[in-house]
Amino acid sequence: MSLHCMLDLETLSTVPDAAVVAVGAVIFESAPELPADAKRFYSLVRLESAMRTGGIVDAATIAWWMNKSDEARKEVFFNQEKEQTMRKALYDFSEWYLRHTRRNTAAIPLWGNGADFDNVVLRRAYARQEIPAPWEHKSNRCFRTVKNLFSVPEPERTGVHHNALDDAMHQMAWLRGIFAAMQAGGAVAELAAHPLEPEPARVMGVQQHSEVSDKPPVVLTPEEQAAEADALAMINDFGTSSF
Repeated sequence: MSLHCMLDLETLSTVPDAAVVAVGAVIFESAPELPADAKRFYSLVRLESAMRTGGIVDAATIAWWMNKSDEARKEVFFNQEKEQTMRKALYDFSEWYLRHTRRNTAAIPLWGNGADFDNVVLRRAYARQEIPAPWEHKSNRCFRTVKNLFSVPEPERTGVHHNALDDAMHQMAWLRGIFAAMQAGGAVAELAAHPLEPEPARVMGVQQHSEVSDKPPVVLTPEEQAAEADALAMINDFGTSSF
């Protein structure tokens, strides 16, 4: 029995530096006999802030969004009262992740839906802001790889497609079903111990830390400075040794 985290992003590009407009994640126990008592995280990001901090937008992804449901598009593009800056969203995710994983001594597997997407894009967002990401490289896992390796039926879908939190919850339910099937064959411990994909930094050929060292320092607005001070105070309550 161990903790896992499922991550899902909504973005406006598919490149590693894609503009992130929503972050959804759930932390859950892997044991399928336990209830799915997931700890949830959800944050909408102001598009202007995502782009101002180096996020990329491309026409193909915008066109793709235009073919999605009104409910999904409204949540991402017309929900300004819930949006926050990219920097605040990153600090909030760090605080949430550390708070719910601190009791584990081992690295918590962080699952994304694609070896070259969710985990890579979020880590790049941290790097552009010169904020340490709260998970270790060895924690990266690829849900897309696992679901294609095992013929476990997809669970019934609930929530809105392309809502970051709803997608993360659905992927969590599917992964727990895979764990249940694997546990029957005694293979779940082996999966938890070994990543199924190379580390994202090597997949993309990206140096995660040094590439921002020669750029001008990040200039924060007063709103971002206040948000960062609050977030740092919360993170310090849990210690920074996990960074």
